[in-house]
Amino acid sequence: MSAAILAAAQARLATALPGWIDETDTPHPTPEDALPAFSVALSVTSSEKVSMGDPRHFREGQLEIILRTAARATRFGGAQGIHAEASTADAAILADPPCLDGTLWDIDPEGFEAEHDAGEKRISQGSLIFTIQYIE
Repeated sequence: MSAAILAAAQARLATALPGWIDETDTPHPTPEDALPAFSVALSVTSSEKVSMGDPRHFREGQLEIILRTAARATRFGGAQGIHAEASTADAAILADPPCLDGTLWDIDPEGFEAEHDAGEKRISQGSLIFTIQYIE
């Protein structure tokens, strides 16, 4: 089921962020000159059996969406750009059909953190975190 969750998130982001590179399954980050890029990760924080005799587990965890883009040259740096892209990604993940096409029991946005590199390359990176629950 975790593969289906990741695939659903990747498909929604690819549609919402056309032209972005999906670096979820790549071992190295996308080079700065080829950005923008996104990746999706799933982590499980707890798991318990659904019931006695049932092989399925009720799992809780986090779905993390990482967005990386070249910072726009404005007085706010990359803050405006990465926050706008995060809003688009957030809307795509939470859009209908709900719960990532039914792959999740529940999903709730937990937060967004952004980092901006003001160096020569001017890269902005943002992490969207969602609390999730699913049965596997």
